[in-house]
Amino acid sequence: MKKTEEKEAKKVSLEENFAAIEEILTKMEDAELPLEESFRLYEDGVKRLKECSGEIDMIEKKVKLLSDDGSLEDMD
Repeated sequence: MKKTEEKEAKKVSLEENFAAIEEILTKMEDAELPLEESFRLYEDGVKRLKECSGEIDMIEKKVKLLSDDGSLEDMD
């Protein structure tokens, strides 16, 4: 399997990333959580937020506005 195919196969949906981020935040609220685990969760959360941001940017670029004459225009 090529790297691009592997990357596509591993791609997580926005909803899955949001759910994982929510779970990470819940775990990090635990005062008993070891520092090492907090750092690991933080790194995972930041990675997932970057993935979400990139996905949202891509979606925004694809959004089209329907003009009065029925033609599609890129969203500014």
